[in-house]
Amino acid sequence: MERKSELEQFLASRSSVGQVESQGQFTLGGKEALRKVAEYQLPFPGAWAVKIIQSILASAGTHPIRVDLTTTEIRFYFVATGFSLDEFETAYYNPEPPPNRGLRHLLSGLWSVGLKERWGFQIAFPRQTKTLIWDGEQMNRVESPLARDCTCISIAPLQNKEGLSWVAGFAMSGSRNAELLLVLSRFCYTCPLPLTVDGRRIDSLQRAENHGWSKETYPLTIGFAEAPLPELRLPPGTFSRVTKSVRHSSTLFEEGNRDGGGWRQVAEKSMRALSPQENAAVAFVVCVNMKLVESGRSYTWNEGAGSSTLYWVLDGALVGQEPLLSRNTHCSLGCFLSAEGLQTDLSTFHLLESSERAERKKLACLGLVLALDSVDQNGFQDLVTRGKLMQRIVGGALVAGGLWLLWPVPVLGLGGIAAGGLTILKAGNKQEAQVQSAQASLRELTGRLRTGAYGTGRQPQA
Repeated sequence: MERKSELEQFLASRSSVGQVESQGQFTLGGKEALRKVAEYQLPFPGAWAVKIIQSILASAGTHPIRVDLTTTEIRFYFVATGFSLDEFETAYYNPEPPPNRGLRHLLSGLWSVGLKERWGFQIAFPRQTKTLIWDGEQMNRVESPLARDCTCISIAPLQNKEGLSWVAGFAMSGSRNAELLLVLSRFCYTCPLPLTVDGRRIDSLQRAENHGWSKETYPLTIGFAEAPLPELRLPPGTFSRVTKSVRHSSTLFEEGNRDGGGWRQVAEKSMRALSPQENAAVAFVVCVNMKLVESGRSYTWNEGAGSSTLYWVLDGALVGQEPLLSRNTHCSLGCFLSAEGLQTDLSTFHLLESSERAERKKLACLGLVLALDSVDQNGFQDLVTRGKLMQRIVGGALVAGGLWLLWPVPVLGLGGIAAGGLTILKAGNKQEAQVQSAQASLRELTGRLRTGAYGTGRQPQA
């Protein structure tokens, strides 16, 4: 059995003589005001975890971030120097938002954890013996014998769930952890520091939900455009092999039915060729959309269509998104811009309409036109080359089989030779059509951006 953590031991005993020192307290009416803020400030379940990641980035974090999801706790390990324990404790009891943005993010997340959910949490700084533990009702200063080399935030979600059986608690923690992994994967893949959640690296633009790797989308290129806009720090996992392509797992599918009509191999080669970059005014992912459809007793890949979307990023997390184009296209585009300096609501998950926001979008589109014109399409021919090779092998096999049957069964032999010859003759034709369609779609993307065919804004949904 896993040994109980320091937080678990404290919450089980609540207090120990000579160890607990509680200093802060809520003002009259302050606790109720904060409970209302905690209840309504964040727009979706698990948003508090995104706020902790944003706090780290806004607090000058420079080292990798690790999030461990266990059956009893969620733990964040990181290095950042944005505020002290005293500053956090004082601010926790004050409904007025502090000027420190990193501290605001953290308070927003931990108010939701401590006041709305009434979970316990612990904050421990490196090389300090004092830690802060919230037990669901009050903040406690606790002496810790542990020597830490980084900041650790531990959260105990089940500490007030009395009467739960072991099985029910295990199921609840599994569901909660799956939800947190999904939320962090959807909102924090733009984190500019290595971010590992439950053993998985998620900091990569290749993980863009509608434009990165999936069973029906294949990223053809990740590029960067120049524009007079705030620089966006890029997730480092974009340029390493931490993101794997997605394949259909069913063993009933043939290999040809797992690869998006051949686009998976093209996309993998393109991703391996990416050159590392730390910042960009505009970052974008171009993907091709394919759809696997049933055709009789087999499956075939048809062209799909996807939306082109502008994503706004603030402190390493997605805080807004809006359509770039008014219609879906075979090749679609995901564009990433910094939301630094733009107005948001209290949660920071909703960007307010402003002339600055509209101007940034316009400048990004102008930069994208030039960048898309120079996208390297040489790799597309690999699709044709591979298609020709595979079909010529099949055609050759049919011809060989026909020759073998020509003497004992002349009709079948002639049929096999004819089918093989036709297959060889048409080798690569389908792939040529696929490449031409993708190239035409890229031209359409560029043309629509050039003529200003923009859509209307919307915000991210969990």
